[in-house]
Amino acid sequence: GMGGPPQGMGGPMPGMGGPPQGMGGPPPGMGGPPGMGGPPGIFPQMGMAAPGYAPQPSARDIAVAAAGAAAAKEAEAKAAKDWEVAEVKAKAAQRQTCDEAADAVGAQMQVCEEAELHLRQARGKLEELERASQQAHQSAGLQPTEAGTAMRWNHKGFGFIQPRNGGGPGGGGDLFCHCSDIIDGTQLKEGAAVRFVRYYDEFKMKYRATEVTGGCMEGGLAGASGVTTPGGAG
Repeated sequence: GMGGPPQGMGGPMPGMGGPPQGMGGPPPGMGGPPGMGGPPGIFPQMGMAAPGYAPQPSARDIAVAAAGAAAAKEAEAKAAKDWEVAEVKAKAAQRQTCDEAADAVGAQMQVCEEAELHLRQARGKLEELERASQQAHQSAGLQPTEAGTAMRWNHKGFGFIQPRNGGGPGGGGDLFCHCSDIIDGTQLKEGAAVRFVRYYDEFKMKYRATEVTGGCMEGGLAGASGVTTPGGAG
């Protein structure tokens, strides 16, 4: 009958009762891809890269990076502000130095202007006195005299006088003086104050000093007594 398999066909062939020997798992050394070492159905740990993907940052890494960026931005803002403050202070210090220098120059200018004013006033007073002296000489029938300074004297018997007032006839140049024109001496001492009469020499066509007082003798002594001293009214 046909009630079962042919005799000898009721099971696997001899030696075929299961998978080939050694095929119950992966070959030796092939335990699975990296990160998939757990049992089947278990995913990799958080932060680890899945097969074929780049590593993903963890929450800690993200927090640290965010904190570093915030700190860097805050430090940059502080540095910029400090730089601006320092620049403002430097400009203020530089301006103060310039202002102090300008104030010093202004103060010196004021001093000079005041001194110039006093000098003009003194010159005006001197000219007034000179005019009064000339009027006194004219009233006495004498030639008006001028004040001056003996500048240099030559041993040959002549020298030069610098008029105090440069506004006289012939300008303010030095006037020639001969020893014969000195009333109270035979020569003039350099730097000595003298008085003289301005005389126009027609032959030489220029002014010279005559009737000079304030001279001295050859030995350096003052001239004869009784002569009016330089600077006086006479």
